[in-house]
Amino acid sequence: MSELGSFDFLAAQYIIQSHVSDDSFEDFRAWLCMQGKERFEAASSDVSSIADWLKRDDVDSVDGGEYVTLCLNAFRKAGGTEDDFYDQIEFADEIDFEMEWPDDKKGFEKRWPRLVKAFWNQERIDELNPE
Repeated sequence: MSELGSFDFLAAQYIIQSHVSDDSFEDFRAWLCMQGKERFEAASSDVSSIADWLKRDDVDSVDGGEYVTLCLNAFRKAGGTEDDFYDQIEFADEIDFEMEWPDDKKGFEKRWPRLVKAFWNQERIDELNPE
């Protein structure tokens, strides 16, 4: 997940889901990890590649919130304890990167045209981000 801690992925999550927060960004990155090696590597090279396989109708299913729970349950089934599980996790450093938010849709289109074309939903953006 730490490999996905960049502004490009934050912006991609905003474009795809029309909203971003600390928790939703973590869930988005966990979800992307769960999409398999090929998709993960493609997105790591070019975040816009997500538009090649994620369908707009599936945006509401973008949620990796169960990722840690899934890993913990597998660890327990293998005989480990919750304390042992968390003791073995190497948590990533806090994400710190420059955020150059575009002023409007045109700014997003200039940098991530494929994602904007596939996922931009102004109505939902307005609904989820009231001024």
